[in-house]
Amino acid sequence: MHDYVGVPEAALKYGSGPEPVESSAYRVSADDFPRYRVASTLFPPKSAVIVRGELHPLDRPFAPILPTDIWEVRYKFKEYLLVNSLEFDRRDCREGIRHGAPPTINANGTCTFDWCLYISISGEVTGGWDHCVPGGKKIFRPDPELVQKQDWGPQPFFEVIPRTSPQTR
Repeated sequence: MHDYVGVPEAALKYGSGPEPVESSAYRVSADDFPRYRVASTLFPPKSAVIVRGELHPLDRPFAPILPTDIWEVRYKFKEYLLVNSLEFDRRDCREGIRHGAPPTINANGTCTFDWCLYISISGEVTGGWDHCVPGGKKIFRPDPELVQKQDWGPQPFFEVIPRTSPQTR
């Protein structure tokens, strides 16, 4: 657990500001957007924050992102899309428990941490990790500076799966 030291710098610079906003105002229908996947297994960088210009990775590594993970758009904030994968969340929750993190159980009884990534419509990671817990208020905080300081591998990180593709659910 980390001590709260104030509003994330990115929230002030790029995000919704210091006051949380109603998340439902930015919720979108996944059916209105393409789905995404990676071409090969990728090991994403840890979640991190930038404090006074320095990168500070957080506690544990994420589970790998697999080509079988389907990422769907959950929110649209400014030019950013927030994508989430149920398959990745379930696997990452198990990985988190293995590293000592407390599990988060959603309304369906599924273990998940509700991680989202800020991406562009073309599949480039543009703002890093965030939590996408539905409902209530949150600070939207894409952080392009954080992404630039981390190794996300070749971009675009995700490839677009058109809605007409038979590989989509």
